[in-house]
Amino acid sequence: MTMSTKEEPTNEALIRATTERRPTPRSAFDQRMGSLSLVSGRHEGWYLPTERPIKSEISDIAFVRAQLIILRSLYLDLKASVDELLERPIISNITLLSLSSRKYSLVSPLPVVIEDYATQVIARIPDISLEAEGETESQAIIELKRQIVELYEDLLSSPPETLGPEPTEWLSILQQWVTNNATK
Repeated sequence: MTMSTKEEPTNEALIRATTERRPTPRSAFDQRMGSLSLVSGRHEGWYLPTERPIKSEISDIAFVRAQLIILRSLYLDLKASVDELLERPIISNITLLSLSSRKYSLVSPLPVVIEDYATQVIARIPDISLEAEGETESQAIIELKRQIVELYEDLLSSPPETLGPEPTEWLSILQQWVTNNATK
């Protein structure tokens, strides 16, 4: 018995009708993309799961509905992937050549990691667990330079016996990079 032109198949039946006669692809994405190749007009011979032929007009409507469902699913997957990518920072490495300070200068270039997010930029020196943020890369770098000088002065002014192991290591690292301009 064939379906009358007034009956409408369910969404699940439409999807099965467009996908069940193909071999299983490698992934769900490939499976949905493969069904899009049916748009070429070769859908006349497709059947609903009952294996009963459907009339041409219903077949065309069902085919288009199934393709729209598949396209919407692909769109949502793509949108989720794009949203995830937008949340990830663009990471780059730079080297500071100066501290922009009258009192201190750099002995050698200082490696800095820049993490550029959609709404902020973070400049980071992983070796000393120091980071600064700004709306732009320039603002983050300026703030980082200020924090380097401030941390260096704080560590120099603290008695060595009061520093813990980590601050002692930071001071040792900073002394390799930073010099007092008055002692030059």
